[in-house]
Amino acid sequence: MQFLSEEEAYLFYNKYAYSLGFSIRRGNQHKVKNSSTIQQRTFTCSRQGVRAEDKREEKFNYSRPETRCGCDARMKISLTNGIYYVYEFKEAHNHSLATGNMSQYLRSHRKVTEAQLANAEVAKSVGISNKATIDLMTKEACGPENLGFISTDMKNRLYSKRTLKAKVGDTGGVLEWRRRFQKMSIFFIQFKLMRMI
Repeated sequence: MQFLSEEEAYLFYNKYAYSLGFSIRRGNQHKVKNSSTIQQRTFTCSRQGVRAEDKREEKFNYSRPETRCGCDARMKISLTNGIYYVYEFKEAHNHSLATGNMSQYLRSHRKVTEAQLANAEVAKSVGISNKATIDLMTKEACGPENLGFISTDMKNRLYSKRTLKAKVGDTGGVLEWRRRFQKMSIFFIQFKLMRMI
């Protein structure tokens, strides 16, 4: 099997994963020396490997449930003469797969389109809440199974897009205001001390 790009191989393996009922992620990659071109890439089941040990203190009462179970399903591609070829493919999973239409709720199969994101931003600008916007989109799509994402995906995309819009000038202005306020505070403290003497 051959692909023209790494993205094309990802989309193919993701479509295959959707049909079987598992989610995928990009694994290891090796690049061509002194270049940004990917020489080799591994696409794995999202449940591949085990989670690294949490190095934070033991004070935390809640920890995320374990999702990884060491699944070995994967597809490896390699670049040869400008074309990516599959050189290793393992299809065996050591966990149960999603059944029926539940595959659409797995992480690699959920996607907020640019049109949906633009609609949500317009709705937010006129004062409509995110929940009301998502409810409307769900009705327009004839149910959540046709929407293509869950509410958390939309909230994350909106938050990340708004964070990127924050310019250096915005934070610079806040820092300048704080610096001026601190100088004024020192001036008033010094003035009061001088009056007391």
